[in-house]
Amino acid sequence: MDTLSRFAEAHGVVYPLLSDVGSRFIESMGLLNTTIAEEVAAFGLTMASKHRGLPYPGTFFLDEDGMIIDKQFERFHRIRPTGNTLLARLIGAEGVARSSLAAASSPGVQIAAWLDTDVVYANQLQDLHVRIELDDDVHLYVEPIPDGYSALSLELTGDEALRPRPHVIDGGRPFIVDGLDEEFFVVDGTLEATIPFAVHSNRNTSGDPARTVDIELVVDYQACTKSECFVPETRTLRLSLTEVGNPT
Repeated sequence: MDTLSRFAEAHGVVYPLLSDVGSRFIESMGLLNTTIAEEVAAFGLTMASKHRGLPYPGTFFLDEDGMIIDKQFERFHRIRPTGNTLLARLIGAEGVARSSLAAASSPGVQIAAWLDTDVVYANQLQDLHVRIELDDDVHLYVEPIPDGYSALSLELTGDEALRPRPHVIDGGRPFIVDGLDEEFFVVDGTLEATIPFAVHSNRNTSGDPARTVDIELVVDYQACTKSECFVPETRTLRLSLTEVGNPT
């Protein structure tokens, strides 16, 4: 309890903090981290008493009646989602403050991307949100697709500290091209996707308020109408985060 009191005082925490003495609740809930020794060794550290009895780090989402409606867990304590990321996953990205938009377009296609926040601490997890709006008569091909055509793809790249995680693109609907025996899948209307990523960094940014994590979203696609297919396109959207609070 003294540890929690010192932590609350040091960080200005004014709400109650719970203590699980002996990790009894953690173990009964099946949350006890049983691989902690391997993880500590992987980070080049020596196993200590403070590493024992730890849970896998995670968040439970509760409704207004206190019922658990969702959960999200990580393997390592060093990776934590931002507060905005948790809120966006719970109530939707539109309901959360976000970074400025990056945008690009081609005939019939408008692309926008944004982040959960415009700052990041080392080893924080957050989401890049993508929205693609298509004109009424336009669709994009998605996988699986026959040879010779280009399916929609989203690739996150940029800063060396950036670690993208797997993401999912809408599977689309079956589509038939008159006169062809091949099977296609397409998306139309508005497509939304989320790309989770973490910033794995040991850089000392405590004295450099201008240190940024530069992000590039590369969007490859081929747009078509019922009567015409355009050439494949590539659009690159650029965003950046200010990396803060990471002293060595």
